[in-house]
Amino acid sequence: MSSKVLFWDFDGTLGHRRGGKWSSALLEALHEIEPDCDVTLDDLKPLVSSGFPWHHPDVAHTHLHTPELWWSSLRKQVIEKAYRSLGYHEHAAQRLALIAQETYIDVKKWALYEDALPVLERLKEQGWIHAVISNHVPELQDILNYLGLTDFISVIINFSLEGYEKPHPQLYQIALQKVGNPRTVWMIGDNLHADVLGAENVGIKGILVRTEEKRAAFQAKDLYEIPNILARVEQQEP
Repeated sequence: MSSKVLFWDFDGTLGHRRGGKWSSALLEALHEIEPDCDVTLDDLKPLVSSGFPWHHPDVAHTHLHTPELWWSSLRKQVIEKAYRSLGYHEHAAQRLALIAQETYIDVKKWALYEDALPVLERLKEQGWIHAVISNHVPELQDILNYLGLTDFISVIINFSLEGYEKPHPQLYQIALQKVGNPRTVWMIGDNLHADVLGAENVGIKGILVRTEEKRAAFQAKDLYEIPNILARVEQQEP
């Protein structure tokens, strides 16, 4: 493994889900079986604003160690409850939750930002090894494969398979071990707490992208700025 490794967040940094995230997937599932329903995104958003594992990153979930266990817990704790709150009975809520799951992980719903591949390729040519460290669904590998990232990403550290979410220090320690504890490592992501402060807490420099926050020592409006930031810091360090 190279002595220079970049940890990348995925959702919101390298790529995104077309049409929106969880509330959108739940609405899409509703429209699949009830095209004329009058439920809106505004109805759904507050119902999925809590309950996900990453809302409590201090709590490990190592007991949910398979995709089936992870999804079963999420459906019961969040998705089915959301549908029940809208008035759907238990059987209908369970059916809708399964459809919402399949809708969310449909690889065709996912896309890369236009700056992702050019920057990954440029940095790979400069000797950087790329790894993804993400609070994402168990099917993240399938999504990355579909998006053509196989040739760029050497390691994937996915919280849903590891039992810890960013910014939990244990997830970062697992990530460091998987890439061979490199001499130089950075974390790049769009979330201040999960990606930047979480990484800094274990001694990893972080770059905040696609958003602004004064507490981030390094930040970039897009990925095109990343190579310059890395080069500038490398020149300053002995």
